[in-house]
Amino acid sequence: MIRNKNFEIVQVNNDYMAVPTGKTAAGYDGVVTLSESGAFLLRALDQERTVDELADLLTAEYEVDRETALRDITQIVKDFERLGLIEG
Repeated sequence: MIRNKNFEIVQVNNDYMAVPTGKTAAGYDGVVTLSESGAFLLRALDQERTVDELADLLTAEYEVDRETALRDITQIVKDFERLGLIEG
């Protein structure tokens, strides 16, 4: 999977958002609020990655065990897909 390039990841103070751009902005209602780790994972998807690769990145960046990382990433990926933030 890879990030939909029609969304920019923006940080304002301690808040993270995925902001639709181009033609996507016209058909999208608002922005997507992200957690810090959600923004980290979405940025990691600037290149093609698997769930296992995302889990490796998450456990290296944050103090989280692999089982928890995999569970959380599975849900986050579903949310990203539903919101149109990722492709493939």
